[in-house]
Order: sequence, then C-alpha cells, then structure tokens
Amino acid sequence: MKRKLKEISPPPPPPPLSPSNSPLAIDTIHRRLLPVQPPPFVTHNVPPQKPQQSTSVIPSSQRIFTLMTYNILAQCLIKRDLFPYCTKAVLKLKTRVSKIIREILVTHQPDIACLQEVDNYKEIYEPQFKKFGYDSVYHKKNETSLNGHGLCIIWKKNMFEKQLYKPIHFDQSHLTHPTNISPITNNVAQLIALQFKEDSSSSSSSPPSPSPCSSSSPLGVILTNHHLYWRPSAQFVKLRQCLVLLEELKEFSMELKKSWPTFICGGM
Repeated sequence: MKRKLKEISPPPPPPPLSPSNSPLAIDTIHRRLLPVQPPPFVTHNVPPQKPQQSTSVIPSSQRIFTLMTYNILAQCLIKRDLFPYCTKAVLKLKTRVSKIIREILVTHQPDIACLQEVDNYKEIYEPQFKKFGYDSVYHKKNETSLNGHGLCIIWKKNMFEKQLYKPIHFDQSHLTHPTNISPITNNVAQLIALQFKEDSSSSSSSPPSPSPCSSSSPLGVILTNHHLYWRPSAQFVKLRQCLVLLEELKEFSMELKKSWPTFICGGM
C-alpha cells in the first residue's frame, strides 16, 4: 500500500524578536521564566566602509562540499514504552517522515548524507531523494526481514557520480563470525567512492577554476557508512567490527587505485 506524503516546501523565515517572543531566562529566586531584554545599541565613530567582495577562487585541486551523517531512527524500532515523553501523534510514520525529509533535504541540503536505520526506502525515501535531485544506494540489514531497516548513502547527482560501491555484512567476515560468545548481529556497512563531476560547482559561491590536468586527475571522496552492534556492554564486538571495516576499506582503496580522502561515517 502506497503512503501519500504532503507536499514539502521550504519553511517560512522566523519572525523578528520582540518582547513577546524573545528568548527566556530563568528567575532563580521566583522560578519564573522572564523575557530577556536585548542589550542597548551602542554606536561607535567608525567611518562607513564599502563591503569588499572576495575575488578568491577555489584551486582546481580542491573542492568544498557538505557531508551529513544521521541516524533517523527506523519506524519499525519505535515502541511507545521507549518514548513515554512523546505523544502518539508525534511517533506516527506520516508525522516523522515529513519532518525528516524536510530537515535533510530542505533545511540542510547536504551534498552527501550517510543515513542509518532507514526503513520504507523504496516506498517513501527513494522517490523523495530523486525528487530533490539525489542519487542513492541502500543496504538492508537483514534481507529476509519484511520490515527491516538498513543504511543509505545519498549524494547530489549534479555534483557527484558513483565510481565504486561495496556493501558489507559484518557477520560474514572471518574476524567477526558468530561464536558462543559473539552473537549474530546482522550489522552492515557501506563503502562508496564518489567522483566530482567536471562541470559541477561546489558548495562555495565561487566556482572552481578550470585546470588542464583536471580530466587526467579527477577528484573524489571515499565514504564509509556503518551501523555497529547496539548493545553497550558488547565493546569487544564493536571493536572487531571496526577492524573489519578498516580492513575492507583498505582493500576497497586498493581496488579503486585513487588517493582520495576518506570519511568514516555512521554510528553505534
């Protein structure tokens, strides 16, 4: 069954501060909330200066981009007894999804985002990513589970193109295979190499300067997105999973044969 989402548009700007909506301070004597009065405006005898526009450009060997890592809390993991301070309406899928999509794709608009605990990917999130100009890859934690969750990496398709991608199942490694003392975790990770497009502009207002060697030496980034074992006391399991991630990253970089910077994203 397809779920219909409300059309998302950018939020209006916040109203200016006034005594009625100014920040609040605590009266420690009477335990009251009092409006904070802004400090008086102080003038200085400084001659007006004409604003200077920056003429600097980004070197062809550099790119500026924004990166987000975010555990959005899968809907299948939400239980009322875990969130007693939340109302029932706030925990509903239609309420949470709209806010999550707005926060990621409208408020922050990252060039790349590594997301954890993503469910309803095909039905909800993937169409929204495409609508806002993102490509994505998804790796489910347990393929046999109907309502499971997984990892997702998204990137602006007008800025990057995928060069290499590899999903990882920690339990399949000889270093973390389940034993009598190490449980089956079903934890997963993602490795991806994204190359900057030659005609893409960075997040900076100044476009990169052209370079004759840019075509022969393309720039890009390597990213990992992981979700380690959740149990706080299982430190040894987490440590072994980190070892697997680093070993896989080493092999991934050798296969890619490019000295691109690496960003390790994800959560416990």
